[in-house]
Amino acid sequence: DVYYKLAYKAYSDSNHVEAITQINKYMGKYPTGKYTNELTVYLANSYEKTGDMPQAIVWYRKSLEGPNTAFTEFAAVKVSKYLYNKGLYEEALPYYKRLESVSSDPSVIYNAQLGVMRSSFLNENYPDAVNYAEKILGSSQMNPSVRMEAEYSKAMGSFKLSDYDKAKTSLSWIEKNNTTIMGAEAKFTLAVIYFKEVNYAKAKIELSALYKRKPSYDFYVAKALILETRIFMQEDDLVQAEQKLKSVRDNYPFQDDGILAEADLLWDELMILKNQPKDVEPGKKPVIEVGDGN
Repeated sequence: DVYYKLAYKAYSDSNHVEAITQINKYMGKYPTGKYTNELTVYLANSYEKTGDMPQAIVWYRKSLEGPNTAFTEFAAVKVSKYLYNKGLYEEALPYYKRLESVSSDPSVIYNAQLGVMRSSFLNENYPDAVNYAEKILGSSQMNPSVRMEAEYSKAMGSFKLSDYDKAKTSLSWIEKNNTTIMGAEAKFTLAVIYFKEVNYAKAKIELSALYKRKPSYDFYVAKALILETRIFMQEDDLVQAEQKLKSVRDNYPFQDDGILAEADLLWDELMILKNQPKDVEPGKKPVIEVGDGN
């Protein structure tokens, strides 16, 4: 009690440097003492107040190793936000989920769910990204910018999981409500889905609409031309395929974003197809063309 009182007095007086000293003395003597959980959070907060956030997070995380306490929500907010801002999305996920489960405050729960959605998507954990996007989309606290983000998470996550029907709904909403590059990506992804479903007519309709979008984005126009090339190759219209792909190879202005590399690989495929010997139709005599001097 004496050690605790010295530590608590320094902390309650906002003398955080002294609090760090006194709390560490307590921890050294009573690592499993009855005040350990409380003082662990006070120590974390004292490190935060003195500007040592990495050390603060060490102690906030330590306070979350045991069962839930009165300090769990506070510590989980600190840790999840810190890890997310550091780009440590996988590490942030369990703390956001802990926060969601422990809080009774609707706004805290909403922000925790938003954190899970974002962290899951950025960590390519698409099942959780879709699941939590749907939670956000069903929330009364959602605003228009967050809706766009949630629809995108649901759309692209579902696409990655090959759940195309679910993806189409959100992609259609995005492309109708977004004129930025996100809208162009959504339109292109719809075309890709129809291509994968071997519905080339609908894929072409989506690509045609993409070409007409304003503003246009070179990257997705080029991606669309490459996809259209693939469609013509599947339809055995190699002349059209060659024209589409040549326009990308001749005119695309950037060298380092993967478009030209993709176009070159597809060009090799196309040339192999184009130079394959054609089967002679039944009932027709084969004709061999001989050039001059041969």
